[in-house]
Amino acid sequence: MNYRKYRDTISKLSSDKPVYLLEGGKRGCENYFRDRIILRLKKLMFEEGDRSMMNVDSFYAPDDGARTACDAARSVPFFGGKNMAIIYHADRYREPDQRALEAYLASPNPYCVMILTGSKFDRRKKFYKSAKRVSEVISIEPPYDSMIPEYVNAYIRSKQKQITPEAVTELLENIGPDIGRMFMELDKLIIYIGDEPAIMPAHVQELIGFSREESNFHLCEAVLEQKTGQALRILSILREDGASLQEITGMLRWQMERLWRGRDLMEEGAASDRITRELGIHPRFVQEFMTSVRKFPASGLHSGYQQVLQADWASRQTGADQDTILDLLVLGLCRK
Repeated sequence: MNYRKYRDTISKLSSDKPVYLLEGGKRGCENYFRDRIILRLKKLMFEEGDRSMMNVDSFYAPDDGARTACDAARSVPFFGGKNMAIIYHADRYREPDQRALEAYLASPNPYCVMILTGSKFDRRKKFYKSAKRVSEVISIEPPYDSMIPEYVNAYIRSKQKQITPEAVTELLENIGPDIGRMFMELDKLIIYIGDEPAIMPAHVQELIGFSREESNFHLCEAVLEQKTGQALRILSILREDGASLQEITGMLRWQMERLWRGRDLMEEGAASDRITRELGIHPRFVQEFMTSVRKFPASGLHSGYQQVLQADWASRQTGADQDTILDLLVLGLCRK
């Protein structure tokens, strides 16, 4: 997906369809674009601070059954307005769950917007054909590496700054082709350069490097091995390095999504260079990542993902103690 197509997709969205089908296409569902589309739909449906924002329910297939998700979609909105039911990885549902979804799609609730996401739906299935009849289908393709500089330059222009081609190359070498993390690092670089007009390679080398990446992996490794004391020490290092709660929860969520996708790739027998390329992992960390994938069961990924989302939600409440929320999150993850 090039930048123009992404921008047009976002700008043309409306929330008047009962179902939205976000499918990843041949290269897999790129979570950054998926999440931006879902966020845009939420903004179209709900006003900021609107209590009806609480009418949003998220489900993760196949652990959360389709019948449960469909019952939530059929319910009457508690605070008025509309419900939103998001089913992540809906392409992982098998026949019984697919039939439950087919029954809902035959007569979707007009007071609910259902969002189905998945990396690769079987288009021969009745479930997919039923969904396609009533939904807006949005195909999400992550950009090829050659397109990423276009995204970087467009983002930097929107912030009234510039970046040299060499600095873009430096970013790619340090971060890989992960658009979500790329924008997060660009925000930090913009603050770092202050009044200077352009981001230079030296800025990238000074600010980013590999230390944060190493800390991120070590935090996830400590959580996987239930080493509570070590995880809390790494968390303290990340805080001292200036990482915010949103950045740390975003990193944990991002890592869990990559672990989930990594499980799929390893089950397919993918080589390490393909895992490195598709998940944006620097070759320096690929073996450690693959070890983490083997350690983390699907049930742990699901419960951990929910805990991260709950911590992120709690952090947005007025007067929330950010440090306490993070400590409790890491303690909870280490006990799973």
